[in-house]
Amino acid sequence: MIASRSIAAGPGNRPDRTAAPYCTEILSLLSTRSFSAFSAVKAVGPAAARAAARAGLLVLLLAPAALAAAEPPPDAVAVEEALAGLKTGDWVLRARAMAVLGRARAAEAVAPLREVVGGKDHPWIRGRALVALAQVLGPEAVAEAARLAADPSPELRAAAVEALGLTGAPGAAATVEARLADPAPGVRHQATVALARLRRAKAWPHVAPLLADADPVAVRHAARALVHVATPDARQALVALLAHADEGVRVAAAQALREVRDPEAIATLLKGMTADSAEDVKSACYAALGAYDAQALAWPLLEALGSRDTALQASALRVVRVRPSDEAKAGLATLLATPADRTSTFVLAALDVLAGSDPDPYRETFARYLEDTQSSVRTKAIEYLSQCPSADHFALLGARRADAEESVRVAALKALRRSPRPAPPGGIVEYLAPALKEPAASVLEYAVPLLGDRLTAPEVPRALEVLDPILAGADEGRRAKVVEALDRFAAADVAPRVAAAQGYLTRWMVLGPFPNAEGRGLAALYPPELEVDFTKAYARHELVRGATFLDGASPRAWLRRLSAGAPAVVLRPPHEDGATGRVVAAYTLDLPDARDVRLSAKAWAAVDGSTEGTAGARLTIAADGRRLLERELPVSAEGGEALDVPLADWAGRRVQLDLVAESLAQSKGEWVVLADARVLAAGQVAADLVKSAPTAAVRSVLRGEEDGRMAWQPVRAVRPSGEVDLGEVVEDASFRLAYAVADVESPDDRKVTLTVSADDAVRAWLNGAKVAERTTTGTARVEVDLRKGANRLVLKVANEHERWYFSVRLSDAEGRRIDGLTSR
Repeated sequence: MIASRSIAAGPGNRPDRTAAPYCTEILSLLSTRSFSAFSAVKAVGPAAARAAARAGLLVLLLAPAALAAAEPPPDAVAVEEALAGLKTGDWVLRARAMAVLGRARAAEAVAPLREVVGGKDHPWIRGRALVALAQVLGPEAVAEAARLAADPSPELRAAAVEALGLTGAPGAAATVEARLADPAPGVRHQATVALARLRRAKAWPHVAPLLADADPVAVRHAARALVHVATPDARQALVALLAHADEGVRVAAAQALREVRDPEAIATLLKGMTADSAEDVKSACYAALGAYDAQALAWPLLEALGSRDTALQASALRVVRVRPSDEAKAGLATLLATPADRTSTFVLAALDVLAGSDPDPYRETFARYLEDTQSSVRTKAIEYLSQCPSADHFALLGARRADAEESVRVAALKALRRSPRPAPPGGIVEYLAPALKEPAASVLEYAVPLLGDRLTAPEVPRALEVLDPILAGADEGRRAKVVEALDRFAAADVAPRVAAAQGYLTRWMVLGPFPNAEGRGLAALYPPELEVDFTKAYARHELVRGATFLDGASPRAWLRRLSAGAPAVVLRPPHEDGATGRVVAAYTLDLPDARDVRLSAKAWAAVDGSTEGTAGARLTIAADGRRLLERELPVSAEGGEALDVPLADWAGRRVQLDLVAESLAQSKGEWVVLADARVLAAGQVAADLVKSAPTAAVRSVLRGEEDGRMAWQPVRAVRPSGEVDLGEVVEDASFRLAYAVADVESPDDRKVTLTVSADDAVRAWLNGAKVAERTTTGTARVEVDLRKGANRLVLKVANEHERWYFSVRLSDAEGRRIDGLTSR
């Protein structure tokens, strides 16, 4: 604001400098009645405040003018805060508090206000308390105010006549009229305003002379007085003051007209709001117009809107936006329907006005501007048309799908998605086909979800054709959006097609479950890693009823006691609930080509605690199913029996070496311990069964029961994202693993990118060679070589708990689907 800038820029901005050179600026600021006025006046200090008070300026700020009357009364919280503010030492905050208490007519404020009036504060502060008291007590305050109207202090006299005017008491007029001859200008000016409050039209002879006064302060007070005179002459005088040379007078006139609301002033206020050189005047004119009845404003605003003055048009649009009427909006719609050279700024603002709270009646106007040359206008028309429930959005916005501006195309798609209407007659796929081929990411961002919202089952095959370039493409984000859009149609016949269109392998053979206790399953060599025979049934690998296989290198102290501190593997047959049986640990070993290949170990039975009454256990060692050793082992705490098992018949070959521990009658849960278990050849260690224990495939069998069997089963990806949900295929998903096999036929030798995703860990082999591995949930991406013809991909997917899935995608190096590959 001008005043605040002037004050702040004053020399030195010292607290006690005089305010005389800044009175005009101060008045301009105070006439706005904003809290910034308090801060600015406070900045010049008490001396300046007193000078301003003598000029009658602070009265403008704190007086209960007509503007304040339009505000809602302060609530209880504000009153409580104001009562507390009376006790502060800050004169500005105290004055502010008094103004609040006066407007609230707070009866509880009478005593503290009277205390201030009769106290020793500065006369100006006492005067503000008197004014607030008059607001609270009305005619009951006349005697106090009349007595102080003769006080030696001009500040207090000015406040007293102001208070008398607020009482509304007819008997106060004589005292007020006597002050019209007061030697202090501020008192005379305030008396004029007070007399106008009390005598209304009869005060005109006293107010009229001030209108031509050379002192702008006097004219400003005259403007305030004219509000109460309220005659045609007074209203004409207020309108005339809008052209006064003094900025503060023009502001005061606009504020007065805000209360008078003279229809004849609307055009002049619009002009002031548009063309006045002072921003404060423009704001005051805008505020005044905002106080008018919307019906009264309608025709003057339409006249301004129809003019050729673009600035005046903009002002009229600002006003009609805050004070709309059906007449004004209808007239504006008529203007927009008439061909004219209008700026996009005007049209945009006009469309905003028409949209209002109910845009539907103006849908034809919005539709007309869908063809505007300015993209911003087309976008705005689309936005508001989408809010018209009766509009045929798909028909109206069809042409905008191919708009030259990307932002307009996006706006059309967003609007169509919000539309309550169903898909157009030709189907949503054909309607959106051009947009679905759009290279712009922002267009697809809305086209694909719109397709998903309106798609019907019969259209899905055609949708897959149109979407195929996206599904086959390298952009993972775009593919994900398409998958999301098609997800509700992910029936058994649709999901695999969507997945295959992206390059995912969808047909698999799955075998499982296998154990993954303590995460050791990924290292264990289960049968499918040795052979894949879809016609064969495999023994179930599980440990039940307490059956256990442990690596003797474990740090557990009790296990070290069992193995007497030597590196060992320990096997415990089933024993819980009186069960008996055997536990089998199958090692797959590649033996060296040597005559003296043999297994060397020490073996004995052990228990956790006492050895009394124990029966021991039986140990059997077999190679490729041929039994090589069978021995009953007594429980021993002194060390075991030395074993020497020849393996020469398997020299130079791969062999499955089975270590079998079996419980005897009256078993107490004995363990079989094999310490220093090693395969030796030519005096060298060819295999250490303790170190390679994690690779052993372990299972248990209860006595009297045969090995459980499991077979390969065909599985298809059941989700558009290509995921195979193993939790739906294999029982008991927690701490399990499974194998999955797919055969890929390639027309030639080629390099491809293999993307494997899994939860949790995964290992992958292609044509027998390991190509990828992750030990945690995630994605592995590697380049691999496909050979011409059949290629076998084997996955080993381990799970801990909760979700259990995998997916495999084949693509080129850029991430695009490779055509010509088939899987079975």
